[in-house]
Amino acid sequence: MVAKQQGAAQTLPPPSAEFQMFQCPLCKGYLKEAVIIPCCQLSFCDSCIRDKLVPEGNFQCPNCRASPISPDTLIPNRCARPL
Repeated sequence: MVAKQQGAAQTLPPPSAEFQMFQCPLCKGYLKEAVIIPCCQLSFCDSCIRDKLVPEGNFQCPNCRASPISPDTLIPNRCARPL
């Protein structure tokens, strides 16, 4: 990743391990209303994974490609949600 600072290109450090633990693989932001997908135990934002599973109609995991994955089987990730 490269950022410009006063006309000069600057390389940014990679995201920290702590950030990556709480990063949604779909939107690349912090997890919001985190849920775990049962096939590969990966966390996503609830709205991101539902938007990926439902409109496409294939119900396939975007990570491991397991199918069919029902939105009803998503598990709230209480460890990644604010208290």
